[in-house]
Amino acid sequence: MERAVNYCRCSTEEESQRDALKIQTMESREWIQKMGWKHVDEYVEAKSGTQMKGRTEYQRLFEDMLEDKFDIIVIKDQDRLMRNTKDWYLFLDRMLQNGKRLFMYLENKYYTPDDALITGIRAIMAEEYSRTLSKKINNAHKGRQEKGSSIVINSNAYGFIKVGRQAPVINEEEAAAINRMYDLSIEGYGASLISKQLYKEGYTDRQGKPYKDARIRRIIRNPLYMGTAVMNKRHFDFETKQMIKNPPEEWIYHENIVPAIVSPDKWQKANAAMNERMEREGNFQNCNSRHVHILTHKIQCGLCGEGYYRTSRTKKTGIVKEWKCSSYLKYGRTEAVRKRKIEQPAILGCDNIHLDETILMKLLEDIRREYYSPKEGNHLIIESMLHLLEQALDSRNSDKDRKILERQIEKIKHQKDILLDKLLNEVITDEDFTKKKMELDISITKLQGELEQQEEDKLATTQLEQRLQVIRAWMENGGLEKANTVDMIADIQKIVVFPDYLDIELLPGKFKNMNLEKQETIHIKAVYPFSWTTPRGRVETEEKILSIWKERPKTTVKEISEELNIPFRAILGRVEHLKQMGKVQYTGKGGKGIWEIKDI
Repeated sequence: MERAVNYCRCSTEEESQRDALKIQTMESREWIQKMGWKHVDEYVEAKSGTQMKGRTEYQRLFEDMLEDKFDIIVIKDQDRLMRNTKDWYLFLDRMLQNGKRLFMYLENKYYTPDDALITGIRAIMAEEYSRTLSKKINNAHKGRQEKGSSIVINSNAYGFIKVGRQAPVINEEEAAAINRMYDLSIEGYGASLISKQLYKEGYTDRQGKPYKDARIRRIIRNPLYMGTAVMNKRHFDFETKQMIKNPPEEWIYHENIVPAIVSPDKWQKANAAMNERMEREGNFQNCNSRHVHILTHKIQCGLCGEGYYRTSRTKKTGIVKEWKCSSYLKYGRTEAVRKRKIEQPAILGCDNIHLDETILMKLLEDIRREYYSPKEGNHLIIESMLHLLEQALDSRNSDKDRKILERQIEKIKHQKDILLDKLLNEVITDEDFTKKKMELDISITKLQGELEQQEEDKLATTQLEQRLQVIRAWMENGGLEKANTVDMIADIQKIVVFPDYLDIELLPGKFKNMNLEKQETIHIKAVYPFSWTTPRGRVETEEKILSIWKERPKTTVKEISEELNIPFRAILGRVEHLKQMGKVQYTGKGGKGIWEIKDI
């Protein structure tokens, strides 16, 4: 019995029936049963068919075609599978290479090589339909923005209250904080100082915490707070399937569209003051780090001569810190600048590489190991530092014993009882009783204070012991080496970035085994190890794949993924590219063949 799977997709924006996907799934199952096939799996998702990104079920089907899991793929019709010409042919290539068949139940027929022309035309038409639809949607958005009849403002927009479709109104409490931000900026305060001053004055964010520096800068820069909305800043690009920034000359401004929290004059003055501070301090507005990084002002672009700035972005795996050329941050890539029909700036963007901070610091650490740090004796340094910490720990344990303090307090309390008996028996006067009791109370208070201090010291000792273990683990697991790397970075004069390598200029500093008569600058050429996610990293990954297959042609894609420690899908994409370029060819079926390297 032949094995079949069904793939069902529905774009919820296009289907009029809310249960269209459910109906499509039921239909495909019924066809599998009707044809007498064994139903082994199904792939169902509600996603657009114009791109592969985000279509997890399609990606799973695409990967499963490499396995001996099924024989037939059942779909409703061609556009349920995709609306992208390139991806359609990639799908067909993999399907035919692995001996699978495609059944379209709307036409009650299998795909055959004779259908290549007509299905290709259909894929082109479907893609063109989606492209035209995307243009219409973009134009419709732009048209609504040009009219400015309404503004889309988030219900959580700071400084405003917005309920449903009602016009936003000012949140007076938050508006007071915003006004104070502008006032402090005009007075010369930077974002960090503004945050501290607002907190002192009792202004906090909605969570009761101090305002973050980046948020303060965004608020001061946002013209919405003087009543002006800026629209058409981005648009969806159908070809790249990404949101693209529009050049400033295409932005649409609408004045007095929301209630103003600050006057236009105050907004202009606050922004002028911020610009002046940036020029004076040499900071770039996209560099949102609160503290100055040890590499700040040391990295320079080898193509355009501009400085590199530290940026951050969020991925599913966490925050990624990158260093990027300021020309790129201001204008974009060179080709993108040339395409704009505006007066060209003096610097036409920059095509240089970005530097992943984690990879960069690892590269500098490797350089330090080879040229800079002591080759031995680190364990002696570790033991010496820990010995000093242990001495400090011992000194904290030499305080008075808790039991001694408790006995002294009990003794004084007993004296107070005797004193009271004397007063009751008229042995002492009220005046003497009051005076003596006050002295005893002071003694008890003092001893109780020492007892409380003893408790704090005990807690601190426990924390110090734990901290000592953390410090030992940190030192023994490379912490001291990282500290040595920071020490080396202090001697770095400049890191000049080129597309293929970094030119690192250092003063001799603590360099070993170098006979230098004078303090000459040392140049170290370091090849930057590109991540597999970068364009250059993908090229390097393909070279590694070819090298593996030259030596071991039976190696599977999954095995290469594990060997190179790169995700399976990423390796799969590189293999597809190599196949398209005609550099490799798979001979065999069901994962039991070999990979042949082609000479081109």
